[in-house]
Amino acid sequence: MFFFIIYLEGKSFTIARRLWLVCFFLILLILNSYRQRFWCISLCPLGAFYGFLSKYSLFKINRKDSCNNCGICNTHCTVSANPGLDSFKSSECMLLFDCIDKCLRGSLGFSISTKKSDVDIRRRSVVISSASAIAAVGLMKISLMEPAKNQYLIRPPGSKPEGDFLALCIRCGGCMKVCPENFLQPAFLEAGLIGLWTPVGNPKFGYCIYNCNLCGQVCPTGAISKLTLNEKKKIVIGTAFFDKDRCLPHAYNVNCMVCEEHCPTSCNKISGKGT
Repeated sequence: MFFFIIYLEGKSFTIARRLWLVCFFLILLILNSYRQRFWCISLCPLGAFYGFLSKYSLFKINRKDSCNNCGICNTHCTVSANPGLDSFKSSECMLLFDCIDKCLRGSLGFSISTKKSDVDIRRRSVVISSASAIAAVGLMKISLMEPAKNQYLIRPPGSKPEGDFLALCIRCGGCMKVCPENFLQPAFLEAGLIGLWTPVGNPKFGYCIYNCNLCGQVCPTGAISKLTLNEKKKIVIGTAFFDKDRCLPHAYNVNCMVCEEHCPTSCNKISGKGT
């Protein structure tokens, strides 16, 4: 399936991007069947932040002494926080209050918590937690905060410097949709994780037309400058690599002037073996 999607990227960017999204959401649905609210509980970074705050929140769902451990509250808890047990997971509680509504004895309430959170201060736990936090910060700086330095990365003509480009680009895909030769494709990890879905030039799927400046005209944020055709023609987006071992005149002494015939500038820089 994924190989089929990669192939389609060279044919139609719109179809390919939709297939990626469909596969992504299908995976989430499968995981959600394994556990309710799988995304909210296990993957969502905002949910993790809220969970950390709720764990040490002043107000929590509290269980009264009148509770007879019937388990109805746990059955109706969609996030498996188990409000009717001593092992109540306040960090996973989303405060839906279904447990309070379903409690037949009124033994659950939302009030100031009188029970202090247990903190594990064992030496091993402290060391492991500290080391993990330091490693996570380091990985975040490497993979997220710093753009990847890829010498083969080709941006659309008129793009801002890489740092400014990543800050301005909103990944709308407008430039890729209007590219007549499908030269612009969504980046995967070529530009690092922070550059995901940003436009990159891929000559395997097409080429940048010399008399085209559509990508800059449709860019809504200015990540790609709006260049006139004359300005765009002077922009160098990359340097071609000349492999003499594969060139017919150089390697096999066969007459071939295809590159000269297709060069739009007529600059007379291509002249047989003297190239």
